[in-house]
Amino acid sequence: MKLCVFGIVACMVVSSAGMIDMATSSYKYPASSNINITGTTPYFDGPQVIWNKTYGGMTTDEGWLVQQTNDGGYILIGYTVSYGSGSADIWLIKTDSDGNRLWAKTYGGRENDQSRAVQQTSDGGYIIGATTQSYGNGGDDIWVIKTDASGNIVWQKTFGGVNQDHCNAILQTPSGEYVLSGDWDLGGTSDLLVMKLDSEGNELWTRLYSGDNFGFGHSIQITSDSGFILLGGINLYGDADMWLIKTDANGNMMWDKTFGERTPETATSVIQTTDNGFILGGWILQSDLNKSILLIKTDGEGNTVWEKKIEAGHAKEPYTNTLGLDETNDGGYIVAGEKIVSNDKNAWVIKTDVNGNILWDMTIGGLSDEYSCGIQQTNDENFIVVGATKSYGAGGYDMWLIKVSQGNGTLPPLKPTINGPITGTVNNEYPYTISTTDPDGDQVCYLWDWGDGNNSGWLGPYNSGDTISSIHKWTAKGLYNIKAKAKDDHGAESPWSDPLSITMPYSYKPILQFVELLIERFPQAFLVVRQLLGY
Repeated sequence: MKLCVFGIVACMVVSSAGMIDMATSSYKYPASSNINITGTTPYFDGPQVIWNKTYGGMTTDEGWLVQQTNDGGYILIGYTVSYGSGSADIWLIKTDSDGNRLWAKTYGGRENDQSRAVQQTSDGGYIIGATTQSYGNGGDDIWVIKTDASGNIVWQKTFGGVNQDHCNAILQTPSGEYVLSGDWDLGGTSDLLVMKLDSEGNELWTRLYSGDNFGFGHSIQITSDSGFILLGGINLYGDADMWLIKTDANGNMMWDKTFGERTPETATSVIQTTDNGFILGGWILQSDLNKSILLIKTDGEGNTVWEKKIEAGHAKEPYTNTLGLDETNDGGYIVAGEKIVSNDKNAWVIKTDVNGNILWDMTIGGLSDEYSCGIQQTNDENFIVVGATKSYGAGGYDMWLIKVSQGNGTLPPLKPTINGPITGTVNNEYPYTISTTDPDGDQVCYLWDWGDGNNSGWLGPYNSGDTISSIHKWTAKGLYNIKAKAKDDHGAESPWSDPLSITMPYSYKPILQFVELLIERFPQAFLVVRQLLGY
């Protein structure tokens, strides 16, 4: 009975005292961006989209390759259906360093004309390797276009027969000549093709390399011995395999290697690495239609050093079997492709170390389909990516240029764990502990958010795994959610810890003062209470 009456009186006292003033915080989030970015790990200074630009009209316009130009801007190659003369035309776009379009040129006739290869030449112009249905001898023909610095045609040449002949890569040699790679249709079968041209586009020599039923060339690079390294495909035992060919300066085969399983492989890119080996990039399509990026590192003789498969999800038609690949200044690699997320394609950028281990990856996209297929490390150590987007732009697929920051290449600390008392009184200090580990073994600093508008600032550094104590006192009563996070030596931050709710209850002194006032105001009521309590 005494406890019951005391509870009634206490409730009356609190109600009479009025409303408890609870401090609230309002968080204003930045306006939503039209680009959705996800990654495997949160980074303090991790990969971010610096800017992005779309180019295109109401139909389909796609980008295939991007290179940084001598002025710090970019040259993009792809095709357009929105503009030009026919079904699809080659589209060459020059931008400044921020992706703003300086000029654009289309090349083509009434039929389909497309390109996946462009390079700035020593005179400041451009060499384009393309495939045309509008010109030549019929079917698909190889089309080589030399332009000036403004994209105006200086000369053009076609090569091919009445069947399907394609150019997928072209380079200028140090002597000012040109070398291209693709495939040459012999009527029912095709061979991997390498062709050397003089500075005016006249054929110097042609080499054909035969597969079982077909061979094709997708990528070519000049090697340190002035020869060439080629990557393409070959049909062996009914499946397509990667085909790596090393030639001398005259295109004579020195050796070749094939790489593959009992599933189709698509070869896309090859680069000679700084150790004089080679890095190969492509796709694997499994029987269940799951796709994986395939990276193969070889030595200088084409022998496998390591192989990595990176799962990209269930393949979605139309298949975009393109892949951008570049060696980075730290000896690792940067890859651009596509990843299937919730049945939508997303542009996908992957950074690896020298052994092909993923340091970070990011998907970039919206509510529809995107892909990336060309990438290069830029002069400022960041990355330029080209592809296409259906989520943004004017309509259909639009050519998409994305500048991505490098990131710090270090793994952040794990989410910290915090502990300490969850109740107390104001103006008293209370101890709280925090601990986490850093995957790289780096030292860590800690930042406490005490939930009352105050934070600790960065404390430390401390050794990974150590338990660290901090104290804090609250000067006002209320409910506070405290949290903390960690940062390593490289500035990579962990996620915030799970919040810990702290209650600072009211002290009894104001309540007693109120009771005294109540007794003074209503002395007869106090006598009734005394009788009820048995005093």
